[in-house]
Amino acid sequence: MEIKSGIPPIPTEEIERLLRESAPEIWRHIAIISLGGNQAFSGVFAKSFGYDGILTAAHSAEQFLTDERVALAVSEESHRLIVSSTDFDHVRVGYDEVEGYTNSQPDLSFVIIKNPDLLRLIRNLKLSFYDLDIAAAGVKEVLLNPEKPFARFNWSVAGCPRAQVEIANQLIEGQAREIITNPTALIQGSLVEWYSDPANNFDYLKLYLGSGFEEFPDDYDGMSGGGIWYQMFLTEDGINFAVKPILAGVARWQSAMTVKDGYKIRCITGHAWVSIYGHVRRILAEKRAAESRA
Repeated sequence: MEIKSGIPPIPTEEIERLLRESAPEIWRHIAIISLGGNQAFSGVFAKSFGYDGILTAAHSAEQFLTDERVALAVSEESHRLIVSSTDFDHVRVGYDEVEGYTNSQPDLSFVIIKNPDLLRLIRNLKLSFYDLDIAAAGVKEVLLNPEKPFARFNWSVAGCPRAQVEIANQLIEGQAREIITNPTALIQGSLVEWYSDPANNFDYLKLYLGSGFEEFPDDYDGMSGGGIWYQMFLTEDGINFAVKPILAGVARWQSAMTVKDGYKIRCITGHAWVSIYGHVRRILAEKRAAESRA
């Protein structure tokens, strides 16, 4: 698939402003799950076929759902939200019972939130479940249209890099408590490659992200399961631009650090749009149909 740089003919400062102003639309879909300490996991609050939940990497879901109780980070204010793993229903997507989770096999899950009180709380906090069903039509037009090659530079990954988790001990009401700050990061990168695996028709994205300089984390551990977003520039007159974020993938793996053009980088690989809007939605549609027949 052809990839163009797609840089709008506007000043760099304006491009940066537009990307920055589109971030709140992404923030409200970010899911952060914690098992304590620096054991943070990333995901996307999403919904499809009547199911509300967390879209994430399957290996991440397997890890955080093994504990009886997990914490959700849902506010910038200090809070404590502990929920039971029984509040979730783990739907594996493309899981191979023999191979398990490997670099050559699909690594996607949709974790349905079954607890209505938890769903109500999440919505009351102004967090939002990204509607995969509504977005699917737009994704087909934008990312699956060979006549409209997408841009290369305006991609980002959202989640919680464990290297930036802060842990402190404080006395609260006379009791020692561990205070964990799970930072939410939206990290800009550039698209390297999109490809599809002919063995199973799952598709993948590769992005280059900075690593270990300025505000880029040394390590992207913890970002697996986080959303990969395409921040699409829109214009009607070629002069005035806006940015619309589109969920385009789910991160699953990082490369070793390397140097490219004088900058330290890591390559982030994730499942792409066919995997999400095709396979994930198909599995959920089948689940809904089976429940309707029961």
